[in-house]
Amino acid sequence: MFVFLTSGGGGPAAHLRLLLLLAGDIHPHPGPSWPCPACARSAARGSVLCTTCNQWWHLTCAGIRYSPNLARGWTCQTCQTGQNTTLSSHHSSGSASNTPLTSAVPVDPSVPGDGPAHPPPQGGSPNSSIPSLKILQLNVAGLRSGEVELLKFLQDEKIDVACIQDTNLSAGARPRLTGWQLVGHKSRTISRAGDPTRSHHGGAAFLIREGLQYEDKPEVAAAALAPGDDTTECTAVKIHDPRARRPIIVVNVYVPPVRASDGRSQGFNPDFLPAQPDTFILGDFNAHWATWDSSGCEDNEGERLDDWALLSGFIALNDGSLTRVSPRGITTAPDVSFVPASCEQHLSWRIGNHVGSDHLPIVIEIVGGKPAKSPRRKATYKKADWDLFHQSLDEALQDWDISPPTTGTGANAFLSAAILEAAKKAIPKGSRKTQCAWWSPEVEDAVIFRRQAQEALKVDPDDDMKATAYQEAAAAAQTTINDAKTKLWREFISDSHGDLTPAEVWAVIRTIDGRSPASAP
Repeated sequence: MFVFLTSGGGGPAAHLRLLLLLAGDIHPHPGPSWPCPACARSAARGSVLCTTCNQWWHLTCAGIRYSPNLARGWTCQTCQTGQNTTLSSHHSSGSASNTPLTSAVPVDPSVPGDGPAHPPPQGGSPNSSIPSLKILQLNVAGLRSGEVELLKFLQDEKIDVACIQDTNLSAGARPRLTGWQLVGHKSRTISRAGDPTRSHHGGAAFLIREGLQYEDKPEVAAAALAPGDDTTECTAVKIHDPRARRPIIVVNVYVPPVRASDGRSQGFNPDFLPAQPDTFILGDFNAHWATWDSSGCEDNEGERLDDWALLSGFIALNDGSLTRVSPRGITTAPDVSFVPASCEQHLSWRIGNHVGSDHLPIVIEIVGGKPAKSPRRKATYKKADWDLFHQSLDEALQDWDISPPTTGTGANAFLSAAILEAAKKAIPKGSRKTQCAWWSPEVEDAVIFRRQAQEALKVDPDDDMKATAYQEAAAAAQTTINDAKTKLWREFISDSHGDLTPAEVWAVIRTIDGRSPASAP
């Protein structure tokens, strides 16, 4: 079934769209949900659906005009040729053809990543100037407890998709995180004793930046588990973004440790993991092998996982860095990032700064498609550092007396460049609020000190003094955070004079807790 939206939204087309929506054969929002593969802009109007790859194309980008014959079905040139190029790269190569994009070559839409690809980056390197799509992989050790630091890390690193494990959220919990959507959350169903449970321990989920196009894929997550596996937690999404070479499916896996005293056995079997192209398998597997873990720790689970990757044509992106530091300083790498070997050249992998969990954040960058359009940000003059602005401007104008401009145009250009450079240093852009009102310089210093203590422990994990120093730094950081929250609450109470409504009180409580305001009824 295919739908054509006219640019004018005429009566017959609107009536046809309504009938199709009622029939349940199409996505209720095909235009705003899917970008045109040629220009990456929304295909909400004046677009046509390729019935082979299920991609929406603008008529102008496809080089065709509306015709009643389109109702019989239409396929694009990409599907016909089978080449991994888009129409935009076709035009950039110098071709000026306006031939209608038709095809008779089928593309299986059930295969993850099948369909038109985005053009590769210039030079084919993740270090290209083309903006990248960033994925965070992290065992957060409790989303509620580490929410504020995690949100700050997401903002600082410009993360698009966060693949998190060990969320410790109860079933049905839906925390409101400013600027992010919690997607595909899976909770633990079997306790360590082997009994059914609704415990909040464990769990896997995605945090997806608002505005990013995605599909929840519960069927992919279900197929990744072996029959009877009630210990592994798994969820999956499909990401549509022009910065990736083509749509990708990300499978988020959390394999909790099973101890000898537990009343259950380990049910995880890597042979059931999907191995299609453009599928990323990320997670905390609690498995160790020399391929990704340089600590020297190896186990049977790691060997089976490594065998699966070898037979499936997947590789571990890990560079040997240790991804977990226990409170006693034991360093291992239970977190692994598996991707198809063919995707390696378009990816980079690195460890980020400590965010409160005993696991370290992993940042994966994908480069290979079109730059995403970023919204134009306005200068925030209320947050400007005017002393720094004056200082920077004075430094830039020191050469004025030495070599003054000889023309009015030159003087204008020199002065404008000096002002813009000073503004870039001293006047921030964007109106997004800080993640929480209590994140003070004292909190920032305590978190940095904790991070430094952990880094020192990683270098020498057998040093008991460094292990103790890290434990004390972690406790001091938490105490500083609690004190900052208490101070904010006391200031609020002392200034309220008892004339606040319950809604206003709860708004402040949510702010202290790091949550976004409640939505209007």
